[in-house]
Amino acid sequence: MDTHILEQAGFTQGEIRVYLALLELGETTTGPLIDTSHISSSKVYEILEKLIQKGLASYVIKGKIKYFQPGSPKKIIDYLIKQKRKFEENEDKIGKLIPELIAKQQITEETQTTAVYEGFEGIKTVFNKILEMMQRGQEYYVFTVDEEISSEELRLFFINHHAKRVEKGIRVKLLSKKSLQKKIRDQYPRYRLSERRFVDKAFPTGIFIFKDHVMHFIYKPKTTLIVIKSKQTYESYKKFFLELWNAV
Repeated sequence: MDTHILEQAGFTQGEIRVYLALLELGETTTGPLIDTSHISSSKVYEILEKLIQKGLASYVIKGKIKYFQPGSPKKIIDYLIKQKRKFEENEDKIGKLIPELIAKQQITEETQTTAVYEGFEGIKTVFNKILEMMQRGQEYYVFTVDEEISSEELRLFFINHHAKRVEKGIRVKLLSKKSLQKKIRDQYPRYRLSERRFVDKAFPTGIFIFKDHVMHFIYKPKTTLIVIKSKQTYESYKKFFLELWNAV
């Protein structure tokens, strides 16, 4: 007999085996029930109690001995109908609970976290994350990396990254050092959906500010990316960036 459907309906393997044994034996004590179902004596009483609660077993006492009887298989349908009604009664309560759970999740998500990535694979991982997190029309901000001028590998990577960014419709603002203006214009294309300004002031380089994250890109001597997830840090860096941007 294929009893898989009973498992899908919420019955345990133990409940199925004991109930089938009851159907086979009819009125019986626990001894034959244990032998037929191959359920241990320590578990059989617990399972019988669950079956009684579901209307699939009952008992009578004869001379101080309990005799167990199977409930009608039709009771399985009654049990499922009862479970369905119980679920429907709780559906409204669950619906009201969802916003509370989402709020709790958001509190957790707002907790500051820091992750460190190394090597060129780390670069790929973080920049893919930027593109995955952001939506069409959104914008991120960059204090550019000085080393992008001298590294051909990094130059090609950024050209490829910006092509993917444009394809997703994500905008970017780039602040670069004024001393590098000629080199950047000679070696890099003018990216679509981007604005670049050159600043003749000191500012931190290799800083990427995106969607509640701030990433510090250190290219030399060892490629390291430090990614901080913090709304407060993001807002602070964004404010600093835009103040410098608007002052140009």
